[in-house]
Amino acid sequence: MTKSTGLSILLLLAAAQLPAQSLPADSLFDRLIGHWVLRGTIARQATIHDVTFDWILGRE
Repeated sequence: MTKSTGLSILLLLAAAQLPAQSLPADSLFDRLIGHWVLRGTIARQATIHDVTFDWILGRE
């Protein structure tokens, strides 16, 4: 096994042990839940985007 392969495996194993970061209780994502209509100009043309934001997989 070469040095770079061994180092890559070591880094992958170390990264797998890191705990997942949780979002703060009052995060921006909580405020984004819902249906949003975004209007603006892109390349000098009027544009409208309909966006729906919802939690998936139990807030992960």
